[in-house]
Amino acid sequence: MLLLLLCLPMIFHNASCTMFLVKEGYKEIKKVEEERKEKKEQQERQEQRDAQPRPDSSDDTLEDESPPPRHHGQWTPEREE
Repeated sequence: MLLLLLCLPMIFHNASCTMFLVKEGYKEIKKVEEERKEKKEQQERQEQRDAQPRPDSSDDTLEDESPPPRHHGQWTPEREE
């Protein structure tokens, strides 16, 4: 009985520490979920903006008229014959 009374403060302290950690963990999870939700909404808005045609581009010019982009590969020396 005496041992139980001596352990009682330690048990309550451990329980309060555990509850504190649970609360903080819950706050972190909510924070991460909110950030993920905001990031997803921002990405959807960006995709909608990209899908809309630009008013400043004219339909007269075709993208095919511009020369293709040049790809500069890695230079390798020619073999001498």
